Amino acid sequence: MSTQTSGEKLAHRLVKLIELLTQGKGLEPQQLADSFKVSVRTIQRDIERLEFLHLQKRDGMYWLPSRYLGLFTLKDIRNLASLAGVTEMFPTLDITFINQLLSDHIAQLYAVKGQSIENASQYRTLFQSLEKGIAENKSVEFQYKDTWRTVNPYRLIQHHGSWYLAGTENDLLKVFRLSKVQGKAAWIGQKKFKPDAGIVQKINNEDSIWFGEDKQEVILSVNAAITAHFKARDLLPEQEILKELDNGDLLVSAKITHTMQILPLVRYWLPDMRIISPVHLESIHLEFLKQYTASVSHQ
Repeated sequence: MSTQTSGEKLAHRLVKLIELLTQGKGLEPQQLADSFKVSVRTIQRDIERLEFLHLQKRDGMYWLPSRYLGLFTLKDIRNLASLAGVTEMFPTLDITFINQLLSDHIAQLYAVKGQSIENASQYRTLFQSLEKGIAENKSVEFQYKDTWRTVNPYRLIQHHGSWYLAGTENDLLKVFRLSKVQGKAAWIGQKKFKPDAGIVQKINNEDSIWFGEDKQEVILSVNAAITAHFKARDLLPEQEILKELDNGDLLVSAKITHTMQILPLVRYWLPDMRIISPVHLESIHLEFLKQYTASVSHQ
């Protein structure tokens, strides 16, 4: 005797129907009813649940519109989601959910807000050169901040809406913002380089564009009024909640390689966040506030 609930059986049928459709096969109600050992009317109701796919009926069978066929496999879409860093944004990336995302009425179901992303179409030619340099392990040359640079390119990185190139210049790992590459062009050299495994590992392990050798721990106090945001997700580099105080405030740890990884965030959350240590970083922050207050008061 089956232990599946009616809801589980329905989910199983729908997944199978969608798989058949995306394989370019038609749905024939009687055949499906026999296969699932249910009534034809049950299969008809299942097909009605797939109305968001705008199925086409021909010769008594239901078909997926041709515009959906042969575009992407489930693996392709999952890989793209992983590359774009949005895998965890959605509750699941199974075939049912993905087909729902590809439906015409997606805007009625989902909306992504607060994403500020530069227009990457301006880098089309630059991307081609950098991609070739990375793939073939060849140095690239470009003008950056009025200086010609020769760089061994390792990776193109999308970070907080902007594109960067991570590469070595004179054996030092650096990042170059593409918007600052003059002429939006690069030239590929003839000399090949051997990628350094340590550099590759450092790029892969770092979740930002700051690749300093040593990381510094910063301890911050977060006011109870905003702690829900920090409990829900990591908003600071390598965030770790150290302690929740009796008044609801949090003591939070972050690890940085550059002050600009943390200072803009502290300023954003003013007045509900402050730096506890290191003291010199708090001094830099307070000096900024002093100068900012003075400039505002003179306007």
